[in-house]
Amino acid sequence: MKRVVITGLGTFSSSGSNTKELFENLSLGESGVKNIKCLIDSDLKTKIGGKIDEELINSKVSAKDKKKYDAFSLYALIAAKEAWKDANLQKENVNSEKLGVSIANSIGGIGTLLEEAYKSINRGIKKVSPRLIPAIMPNAASAIISINWDAKGGASTPVSACAGSNEAITLAYNTIQKGENDIMFAGGTEAALNNVAISSFSNAKALSQDSNPQRASKPFDKNRDGFVMSEGAGVLILESLDHALERDANIYAEIIGTGSSSDSYHLVSPEPKGEGAALAMRKSLDSAGISAQQVDIVSAHATSTPAGDVAEAQAIKTIFDQVKPNIPVTANKSMTGHMLGASGAIEAIALVLSLKKGVILPTINLETIDSECDLNIISKLHKVNDLNIGLSNSFGFGGHNSSLIIKRW
Repeated sequence: MKRVVITGLGTFSSSGSNTKELFENLSLGESGVKNIKCLIDSDLKTKIGGKIDEELINSKVSAKDKKKYDAFSLYALIAAKEAWKDANLQKENVNSEKLGVSIANSIGGIGTLLEEAYKSINRGIKKVSPRLIPAIMPNAASAIISINWDAKGGASTPVSACAGSNEAITLAYNTIQKGENDIMFAGGTEAALNNVAISSFSNAKALSQDSNPQRASKPFDKNRDGFVMSEGAGVLILESLDHALERDANIYAEIIGTGSSSDSYHLVSPEPKGEGAALAMRKSLDSAGISAQQVDIVSAHATSTPAGDVAEAQAIKTIFDQVKPNIPVTANKSMTGHMLGASGAIEAIALVLSLKKGVILPTINLETIDSECDLNIISKLHKVNDLNIGLSNSFGFGGHNSSLIIKRW
């Protein structure tokens, strides 16, 4: 089996227009959550989110592409361009038949769907765009990246809710491991921050109702009251080690193990004891051929929901309490909010850079740790001299659980 390394990183979010900005803001403990202008005068109880400024989007994409594609595809395209450039790859030097794509999302082009639905009601069905279906289909982002880079090695779209990015990365990892492809775009994207989606989550009492945008997402805190919706994309370039060495690529890190499981419990609620989450972590450790004691940091899924954080804390304790009870835990969503299908990719990228730079990112807004989440949660930027291996968790509606093991190069 081939070894798989990470050679390029690309992000686009309310926490940073690129990867450098993202990591700088996370290192400073700065939140990308803000008031959403169009919701200020609405009846919704939740009026905040990780919304990307329209001016920033316009600066990154052409008017033609913006007219053709839904925002979730545009975000993926922006992040993919940065990752490709960061990996210092040139199309003419890449075998297109060995270049593949694996980009996840949760909901597809819901923004475009709503716009066209309103149009059909207010202006008639003849005004509905013929571009509607190709714009909203969940595989559009993967397809567009494949078309732009002539990637003939397959274009896949895991749609496993908020575990999607990790499963997309796992799929890409397995494809390269088996020698089917040399290079893969891997990650996730989401653009579901609209009044209908927010209404649904809000009516389900899943969203934070804190009126302070920067303070609303508080994973593991006793007073957390729900997650904060965000949007964005994260894309990694995965490459076989031999291919990367042959072209003298800059290598950030190596993926050494992955693990997936299902709670088989409930469509939206996590299994209370975190048994499925623990199984995914255990499988990732087995896949990597390492013990829990060798892991230096856990990047938690930690959405800031009452049930979800407790279940994950129980899972982490199940895996680590007997061998490494004080393992450092970080929760990026305290700053980025929850990007649904894109969150795992953003967090994997943050973990890669944390390992490279030897720092543990802070979990902000942690004032009083929930007694049921008694973990070693890092609340301030922490320098670590020997930070080598990290475990990154992503869990999603439907009981999907996916964990990655990443090793510093």
